[in-house]
Amino acid sequence: MDRYIRLSGYSFSLTDLIRFTIIASLSVLCVIITTHSISHNLGTLYAQLFYFPIIYATYFYPRRGLYLAGICAIVYQSFAYIYIFPDMGELISVTVQALLFVCIGALVAYASQKLIASEKRSRSIVEKSQLGIIVFDKNDYTIRLTNTHLENMLGYSADEFAGMKFPELLYSPEERQRFIESVASGEAIRNFEMVFMTREKEPIWVNLSWSGIMEDLMSCTVVDINTFRLRTPLQTIGITEETRFIMDRYAKSMDREHKIINQMLELSVIDTGKKSLDYSVFSVPDLIKSIIEEGEYMKNADITLEIPPDLSFDADKNKISTVIDTMISNAVKYSSPPCKVHISYWSSSDDLMHHLSIRDNGIGIKDEQIDEIFEPFKIPDSGNKTLKFDKIGLSLAIAKKYIKMHGGYVTIDSIINLETTFGIHNPKKKPAEVEYNAT
Repeated sequence: MDRYIRLSGYSFSLTDLIRFTIIASLSVLCVIITTHSISHNLGTLYAQLFYFPIIYATYFYPRRGLYLAGICAIVYQSFAYIYIFPDMGELISVTVQALLFVCIGALVAYASQKLIASEKRSRSIVEKSQLGIIVFDKNDYTIRLTNTHLENMLGYSADEFAGMKFPELLYSPEERQRFIESVASGEAIRNFEMVFMTREKEPIWVNLSWSGIMEDLMSCTVVDINTFRLRTPLQTIGITEETRFIMDRYAKSMDREHKIINQMLELSVIDTGKKSLDYSVFSVPDLIKSIIEEGEYMKNADITLEIPPDLSFDADKNKISTVIDTMISNAVKYSSPPCKVHISYWSSSDDLMHHLSIRDNGIGIKDEQIDEIFEPFKIPDSGNKTLKFDKIGLSLAIAKKYIKMHGGYVTIDSIINLETTFGIHNPKKKPAEVEYNAT
């Protein structure tokens, strides 16, 4: 947790103080270098130095960073005018450069505000979740993140959790061994019952589900089932159909929330640039057939394939699988009865890209919504169909980022009330092996 320091009645975090010091130091250094360079006619490279404090400030503090960009523009313009007047050409050049300071600062501030807003939405959902959440290091089991629900469940504060390891939460050595062996298997775990220990050393039955969100981090959801377990065992009292229905609904709700939390954590990790790709060569027809079978999509739609039987991709199989699954799932959900989905492939020998398209006969997407649906928490809605699906708008955002990580891109062609076609365009070779610009 960040430390806070009080100065002149104001409270500042140690991180903020360090950043302010860096920004102030860079700004002063730029002014000194600029003054010296202009007075000694040492060229114009000095102007570019102002971008360092401007970009740094607007990234971490968008609004205050814009103030700094304006101040830098005025200071730079003032000093330059003093030394280069009355050279009109140089005066115009200086004015344009000063305006660029503000424009670049505004662009960075805008991008930063969007990222901050997305992070706040994600953090709010995690904090308000009715599941306990733990993010931990799978190598040494150090706890990296917890939410309020878990803190209330076990009685620990966020600061106390920050210095603990996951096995310390388990009630007995046997439970710790079970947990370590399960994590070591590397598999995603669902509905794993264990006994946690509260801060007051009391046992509490919990149901755990965990999976990896990056190479060294695991996310785990925790459900308190203590009250349920302490009641008379269900085997001795029987289960009515109504009780079974409620339990099934509860289990589905828990799985859905676990999936949403994992998606938000996944999106955050991708945005940090720490997510890597695990390349391998795999059969695309086999992958798609497996996705359709596991998702049971044929129950709700007539799905046809037009793909070469020997087609293979050299890419991250798991991530491409996620992308295709997302596209097929959307096609099935938004198709109109009788639901029809067509998956096809095209490319040529001199084409550097694979082109995979997934077309539905659904409600369509308005032109002004096409860019929005790839943003987190955005869900397409043409106004012609009530959306009742279990979605919060993260799957498409993740899919687009996965393809972009490969050096590819995603396209959408849509006609309202007729069809929508999602195009997946992925390089045939790894980006390091071929020069390719996705723009």
